[in-house]
Amino acid sequence: MSSLNRREFLAGSVLAASAASAQTGDPIRTAMIGTGNRGSHLMRSVLELAKVAAVCDTKPDRLDKAATAAARDQPFTTNDYRR
Repeated sequence: MSSLNRREFLAGSVLAASAASAQTGDPIRTAMIGTGNRGSHLMRSVLELAKVAAVCDTKPDRLDKAATAAARDQPFTTNDYRR
């Protein structure tokens, strides 16, 4: 039994969503919760393949940086993941 790491999961999820998107013509939309070191790195990869509809982080400076990075998608921003 092989273990699946976070990057493999993300890549597989994006590929599956891309296939579905290609059939429907709808863009892939996702949200990022936690945009620190790892989250910001993952978001760069996501931005190449999908639209970032929302970003969330409890730290205002990280939230601002993430919103700026995803500005082309005009994401909703919040510091509360429940929103």
